[in-house]
Amino acid sequence: MKSSLWIFLVLLSLTGCSTKGVYTPLSIEAISEFEAQGGEKHSTSSKRLYHLLKNAHSKEEADHYAYLLKKELEIENYEQKIAILRKKIALLQKRKQDLKRATLLNTISEDSEIDRSEEAEERGRVEEVTLDIKKSIDAYTITVKEDYFKPESFDLKREYLHALDRFIAMLREQDNDATIVLKVDRFGDSLDSIDKAIKRVNQMKRVLIEKGIDPSRVKIKRYNINDLIKG
Repeated sequence: MKSSLWIFLVLLSLTGCSTKGVYTPLSIEAISEFEAQGGEKHSTSSKRLYHLLKNAHSKEEADHYAYLLKKELEIENYEQKIAILRKKIALLQKRKQDLKRATLLNTISEDSEIDRSEEAEERGRVEEVTLDIKKSIDAYTITVKEDYFKPESFDLKREYLHALDRFIAMLREQDNDATIVLKVDRFGDSLDSIDKAIKRVNQMKRVLIEKGIDPSRVKIKRYNINDLIKG
């Protein structure tokens, strides 16, 4: 231990440091720890104890300040570790929040996709309706009603187009080549309504042909003038 003290004193003299203080093994150890950790990084309390230790006038005083300085350095080390842990905890909390936010965004996105899918399904859902069809030995008679068409239009409503598709599919499954007769439900009491009813029957015939029914199989029931007037 005496050799360590001698070496320390030699180093102090070589570096130009003052050797007026009293040094003990404990004070040398405390001074070494302080300087090894970088003097400028220490607290004001540690720097003050370091100064008092370097200027101690007795071994007892030197050991007293050395003990206090070592304890102060221990506290600083703990505080540094706590600061590092706090940074790590803050980083982990931020990552947790980011993950929670990302999960929430994904959940919202998935819910939106489900909502859009349900909306699309709702829009694509077609009310199942039936056509007024009467079957005879060699023919099917379809009564073409005003309700089958869009208001003030000659276009069939989507649900009745689907009903027509089901009717055609049934004919094909049965390999049925029966004649399809189209007739008007009612004509109304004006020339405009009569014209509209006839055009809608013709539109129904065009749709059947477009869907693959042989034109020769589709007939339109003819009406005389009395039928038209009576409605």
